[in-house]
Amino acid sequence: MGLSLSTLVDIMITTFMCYFFRRNRPTFTDTIRIIDALTFWTIQNGSMTSTATIATLICWKVMPQNLIFLGLHFIVAKLHANSLLATLNARKQIWNGKQHTPTNDRSMPIVFLENFEHAPESSTIQQEF
Repeated sequence: MGLSLSTLVDIMITTFMCYFFRRNRPTFTDTIRIIDALTFWTIQNGSMTSTATIATLICWKVMPQNLIFLGLHFIVAKLHANSLLATLNARKQIWNGKQHTPTNDRSMPIVFLENFEHAPESSTIQQEF
C-alpha cells in the first residue's frame, strides 16, 4: 500500500507542478525560458522517482522471497534527495540559460514554446539586489 501511494504521490506532484508552471506562464521571453527549463526538470525528476518506485513495487510483488525490493526502496529515498539537490544546484545555470546535457556542451532544447509569438519583441528582466 505504501509503495502504491508513493508512486501515486510522485505522479501527482509532477503533474500538478507542470500544470501550475504552464498555467502561470508569463509573456516575457526570458521568464518563459526559465519556466520551460523548470518544467523539463520537474518531468525528468518526477519520472525518475516514479520509475524507481514502480520498479520497487514490481520486485516486491514478483519476488517476495528475496530482498531486492528493499535495496530499491533505499534507492528511492536517495533519488528524492538527489533530485531536490540537483534542482537547487541548477538554479544558477537555469537562470543564466546554460542548461547543458551531460554528454556534450550543447544547450538543451527549450521544449515548450507554443505561446512564443505572443511575447513582446524586446523584454528584459530587471534584477534588484
